[in-house]
Amino acid sequence: MKYLRSYQYIFDHKDWLMQVLMIALGMLIPVIGPIVLLGYSFELMEWLIANPDAKEYPKFDFSRFTENLKRGMWPFLTQLIISLVISVPVSLVAFVIMFIAGLLAKDAPILIVLAQIFLFVISMALGIVISVVTTPAMLHAGFKSKLDFSGLTAFVKDFAKRMWKETAIAMVFLIATAWALSFVGMCMFCIGIYFTSAVVYLAKDHLFYQLYILYLSRGGIAVHSTGRVPPPDDLLGNEPPPPPPPGPPDDRIRSA
Repeated sequence: MKYLRSYQYIFDHKDWLMQVLMIALGMLIPVIGPIVLLGYSFELMEWLIANPDAKEYPKFDFSRFTENLKRGMWPFLTQLIISLVISVPVSLVAFVIMFIAGLLAKDAPILIVLAQIFLFVISMALGIVISVVTTPAMLHAGFKSKLDFSGLTAFVKDFAKRMWKETAIAMVFLIATAWALSFVGMCMFCIGIYFTSAVVYLAKDHLFYQLYILYLSRGGIAVHSTGRVPPPDDLLGNEPPPPPPPGPPDDRIRSA
């Protein structure tokens, strides 16, 4: 795993600044924005799989809004379902802990603070553990562009068995760098938080790509598609080909 590369590749694109700004703009769109960005994420990952040595990569562009929205719906639903299944019991446990701490705080107010610190540490650790499940689940749904629960379950089990350690480390790295960049963004009159959040988002995509490639190298199940239509040249930072030069005048037109 090349953790720093997940940030370095962003600046390989000659239009990297506009790319980051467009991602930030997409993040500001309520509800639909994150779904569209998820669709773009898998377009980007498939491009990186097919072109691992390329400097340019597809830009996020609103001209592909519908295509990205349709594709991003599947990993979004997968993440939502898993989050609901896990968050409900976790929330109940947290409520019970805080309720007990509140009852005991009459004699020892410090217990409230200790309970909050304990819940914060546990929630962070639990989030990292859950990522071992949510990461392969989203990869399967995003690459397959559908919800196939039997195939998804088998893929998650195989991915977690081969990649649990690397996935957990990648999430720790992403969380740590996200905190650091968020602090930098807050120092930039708080407006910079949108810029740094977009950078972290693109880094997340590259980490997911690296995890998937490493998983395949260990004999994992390939679920990505190789037959999708590549993005247009103008989304790759390439100039469109110039129009052909005009031909000689037609003699029939000249005689007329």
